[in-house]
Amino acid sequence: MRWSAAQALAWIIRKKPLELREWLTEMGPGIEPAGKMLAETISAGDVRAWGRAKPHACLEQMPGDQFRISGLTLIVSPHGDLATSPAWKLFTYEAPRWQDIEFDADEIRRAFPKPPPPSAIEWMLNEAERLHAAGIIGKHDDMLGRCREVTGCTKREAEAAHKSLPDEFKRQRGKPRKSPG
Repeated sequence: MRWSAAQALAWIIRKKPLELREWLTEMGPGIEPAGKMLAETISAGDVRAWGRAKPHACLEQMPGDQFRISGLTLIVSPHGDLATSPAWKLFTYEAPRWQDIEFDADEIRRAFPKPPPPSAIEWMLNEAERLHAAGIIGKHDDMLGRCREVTGCTKREAEAAHKSLPDEFKRQRGKPRKSPG
């Protein structure tokens, strides 16, 4: 399923794929930062964009390197057009003026996941602090399972809550360090 630029930007700003006519006034200040974040993910290859290089042309995948032009910050506007930040720099842009830009909904959701519910974050932090005070670092899978049981969150939400923990509350990957001596 593809989302319009307005839906993708609304997801980044509000975590809801709203059509442009559903946008709220308070979303305005978030447009440019969301456009920059979206451009960075397109540039990195994490999200693909499709658009029309000229009016009435067929939709085609936009090249990600289009968003890596030195001295020019390209963004996608809520109307699905290629824009610049700041807007006046568009006059210096001489490549195709893409329009009707759209995105794969799953790629947008993966690149910009919903934050875990506050209850999962709070439980995870309290449990990690409790274990840390006892000189223990909780096991990843055990903490995820118990967080899901207590808060009713999903596995993905529990994982996101665990990722938000400070490093001193998480086990380090790899072999444990040998004790000095």
